[in-house]
This record gives sequence, structure tokens and C-alpha cells, in this order.
Amino acid sequence: MTHKVHPYPHTRQISQSRRIALVRVSQFRALQRAPGLGRVVTRAPAALSNAFATQSGDAASEEELLRALDSFQKAAAGKTVPWFLANMPPAYFRSIDEEDRLQHLNAITALVNAQQPEVMLRSPDHAVFSHFRSGANFPGRLANVLDQLPLTVDGATLARVKIFTALDDSLGLDIFRFGQQEPFMGATEEERSARDSIQQFCADIQSGKFAGQACYPTPSPVFEPAAVDEFLNHCNTMYVQFSNPRRLAWQMQLFRNVQGTEGVAVDVEHGWEKRSEENKLASGGGVPQSMLTIAASNVIPKGFMQKAAMYLGLCQLNVVRAHLDVVKDPNNHGGHVAMIRILVQPSGEAQRENFAFEWQKITGNLKLLKWIDDRPVQLTMHHPDLGISRAELIYAYGNMLHGVLAKKDPFAYSLTRIMGTLEHEQNLPMASRIADYFLAKFDPQADHPMTAEEQDALVAEIKVDIRRNVEAEDAIQLLNSMADAVRGTLRTNKFVRDRYALSLRMDPSVMGYGTVGKETPYGVFFIYGRRFKGFHVRFRDIARGGLRMVYPGSTDAHALESSRQYNEAYNLAFAQQLKNKDIPEGGSKAVVLCDPIVGPVGDVAPRDFILRKSVKAFS
Repeated sequence: MTHKVHPYPHTRQISQSRRIALVRVSQFRALQRAPGLGRVVTRAPAALSNAFATQSGDAASEEELLRALDSFQKAAAGKTVPWFLANMPPAYFRSIDEEDRLQHLNAITALVNAQQPEVMLRSPDHAVFSHFRSGANFPGRLANVLDQLPLTVDGATLARVKIFTALDDSLGLDIFRFGQQEPFMGATEEERSARDSIQQFCADIQSGKFAGQACYPTPSPVFEPAAVDEFLNHCNTMYVQFSNPRRLAWQMQLFRNVQGTEGVAVDVEHGWEKRSEENKLASGGGVPQSMLTIAASNVIPKGFMQKAAMYLGLCQLNVVRAHLDVVKDPNNHGGHVAMIRILVQPSGEAQRENFAFEWQKITGNLKLLKWIDDRPVQLTMHHPDLGISRAELIYAYGNMLHGVLAKKDPFAYSLTRIMGTLEHEQNLPMASRIADYFLAKFDPQADHPMTAEEQDALVAEIKVDIRRNVEAEDAIQLLNSMADAVRGTLRTNKFVRDRYALSLRMDPSVMGYGTVGKETPYGVFFIYGRRFKGFHVRFRDIARGGLRMVYPGSTDAHALESSRQYNEAYNLAFAQQLKNKDIPEGGSKAVVLCDPIVGPVGDVAPRDFILRKSVKAFS
């Protein structure tokens, strides 16, 4: 009798409501509209209908049409405007000028009367996109909207984002601006007033006025007048003028933490719904809210914000409000820091289940998003209960074993087929179980490390279940090899905070030899990160060699290079070992293979950008 393994036995089955929460925009169009805005819809008055009617074949006069249309629009606006004033959050009215508010109100009126669930508008120069949606908020909504935007507009990346949700949760308004924003110069009266307010607040911090209050920063050189002016001069004027001084002070501190680096800093402020009367009103009756502030150095703003929104959706967190501004970082070779603020609250399902959020894990994964490859994130989107950690491990071992298995059958174990096999619904639960074995083996909080006997017994048990539940022989061989590879993994940085790429030190017997030499290496390391993977092979504890970067021009060339990547690293290290025979240091070599720019997943990025990031993450 064949025994069936329950998909993802370590987690609960995905509920139907959670599946709905992660629907794409195309599916969202089928959702029902929320009743809040539904009440605004008005039927065309009889005068308008009559104006289009004809009598004895005569068309309605122009004056009649104008009067009827004017009456219809007034009736519609008479219902939309009161709702707009009562339900748009105070933050919206503070940060959006009157001209833009009128345009938004006009679009909302048209949206509601047309009974459309969403609409995307863009400015004549295509630099500003405004997205309106009717209906209740849901996890992953912001990621879906960002997916509709272009990567660049005339070569310019996303530079500013404003996300607002109506107080009755019946409408969302998202504003995206591309291109260089007007810099803060301190020249206008409004700019000088904003600067003075910020400087005064920072002076109060330095004087100890807020000492002992956790929601205020502590005194620091960051808040000295010269440092504050330097920060403001790197910002755009809208960011400075419309930011709360207390919030901006926190962001200044995060900016200094990552300035001149490739790091990501995250701060979480809980109890946002109690912070002020305005927040109490916006939270809709005490729903717990948390403000996430992220400073991400040298990222592609749209890509990073989309991944962050996607991940928060997987965590069952609704994005209530969000802002993005790009601050220049001249100390980092002309780089920048994306300052992202996201206000989140538990989804309806999470509230009903009284779900306990692991904020330390959430903040850690938000930092990791800059360095994790897009493919594990996409896999997690399709299988939310899999989790990013397991997905990353599955892809890492699949990539690592490509060269080993391709020697046996280059067609059955092409890189595309390996990934397709691991993602298959029949095989993914077993791959997930192998990932669980890895997580248990290296769990730093375990009472005691797994013994060799325990690991051997677990691997044998996993292989029995693979044979029972997997049909294809090539899939069985792949999963068995993956279990053996985890058994042969000696060390990892998986649980290291603030790591970049995932690094695995392997038992050299797992990877075998190259095409020259039969000497067993002293150490074999595999590194898997965003847009790249790399092998480092050394023949002594102390060794020297070099690093070779491979950047193929197509996906076919990438697949070919992937199949021989380990062989190349071994062969080059072995040759270096022979060259170093008369010196104490042994031979070593590293080969890093970057994803081609035409890859099917991820952001389009310049070649040099990908190479620099790959070297940084690898090293």
C-alpha cells in the first residue's frame, strides 16, 4: 500500500481565506466591492436619461446634455465629497496638496460611479502613477500594485511612494513618482520653517528632554546641527516638509547606520494605534498597528519595496500606509539609501486566530530581502506555508547539485528540470522535509546538536518516504542526493544575523572531483545569493588563489556554465595548488556565476550593478 505524505506536515494547511488574500491583481477584479463606497454610487438622474432620448428622430440639444450632465456630476459629487472628507486619513490631507486632492477626488467619483474595483492613472509625462482600488484591504495588495508599474520611466527609477487607506477600509490610494525629485534647498519659507522645526526637535533630543521615553531617540552626534543640515541637504523637499520631526529623527539615525555601507537597518514601533488621537482614529477601533521603518542602502527602490510588501503579505500583515523616499549617499560612491516606512496591522484572518507575530524573525527577514534571490520569494508566494527559509534552502541545494547530477545525465538533470522537479506539487513536500532536516541540524537553540547516528537514521527515514511517495526515478535520485548533501553539510551561516548570501561548507566527498586530478580538497564552500551562486575550493587550510566572475549573456549559456561551475573551481584550485608547491600556502580558487540580465525572474539591473552586488555578497 502506498502511504501519502501530507503536504508540508510541519505546518497547517493553507486556508481558503489566505489563498484569497494572496490573489493577483487579475483575480482581484472578481472580488466584491466594499459597502463603504458602494453607498456612494448614484444612479443617473432621469433628466440625463431623457436628454439622450430622441423625439421624432431629433437629437437632444447640446444645452440639455450639458445641464443633465452637470446635474448628474453634482449629484455624484454631493455624495462622494462628504465621504472623502470623512474617511481619507489625516496624513493624506497633510502630505497631498489641494490640486492633487481635487484630481484624486475626481478620479474616485468616476471610479465609484463606474463601479470599477480599481484603476491606474498616470500623468502626461508618465512620471506619476496613481492607483485607486475599492474594496477591503488584503495581505499582498501593495505588492500586486507595484507589479503593475514599469521598472523605469525614461531610465529613471521609482523615487517616491505614498500609500493611503481610507478609514472605513473601502478605498486605497497609492501614488508613485519616478525620476529625480525636487531637492531640499532651504530657500523657501516653507523649507526654512520645516528645517527650523526639525533642528529644534533635534536640539531637544540632545538636551535630554525626552530621556527615558522609548519612542524618542537618545542623544547622538547624528542630531548635532551640522549633521542634521547635511542629512536634509541630501533629501527631497517634500520628504523634509511633510515628515514628522520625531519620525524623521528615527530615520536620520537609521540612515547613519547604513550610510557608506551595503547594509539594511530596520526599526519597529509597536502600539502605533495609541500614539496619538489621529492614530486612534485611523486604526479603526483599536486594531494593533506597527510602524516599520527600513533604511536600505543601494537597492532598486521598486524591487525592494515590492519584495518587502510581498513578504509582509505572507506574514498576514495588511499595509495600511506606506511611504518611500530616496536619500542621496555621496559617501557611498554616489549611492543612495531608500527610506521606507510601512504601517501594518494584522489581517482579518490573523485577528480572528489571535496570531502571534514573530517580530524578531520578521525584521531579520526584511534585512535579508536585499540579498535573497527572487526565486525563493516567488516560490513562497505560491506556497505561503513553505516559508522563505525552506524555499531558500531548496533552491540552494538544487543549484549546488546541478553539476554533480549533470555528470550522470545532463538532460534529466538540467538546471531547469531540477528546479521544476523540486517545485512539483508531488516533490515539494519531500524537499520541504529535507529543508526541515537542515534547520533542525543547525538550529542554534536546540538543546543538543544532532548526533551522527540520529542524522543517519533520519536520512534513511526520509529516503524511505521518498521512495513511497515519489514516482519518477530522476526525482527520487535528486531528492536522495539532496538529503545526502544536507548530511554532508558541515557548517553554515544560515542563522547568522545580518548575513548576506547563504553559505554552506560541504564535505568534499559530496561534490567529488573535477576533470583533472584526484586529490580530495581540504575545503569546499557553496554560496547562494541574489542573482548568483559560487563555489570556493581550497586544498589547504591556508591557501591563496583568485576569484573568477562569470557573466553569461543568455539563459542557455548560464545553464551550460552552471553544469561545469564546480569542475572549473576544482580544476583552477588544483592548478594553483601545483603552482604553490614550493610555498606554505596551498592553492584555492573561487568561481562566481551571475544570472544573465535576461533572466526570467527579478529586476532588470545593469551588468556592473549585478557583478558588484554578487562580489559583495559572496565575500
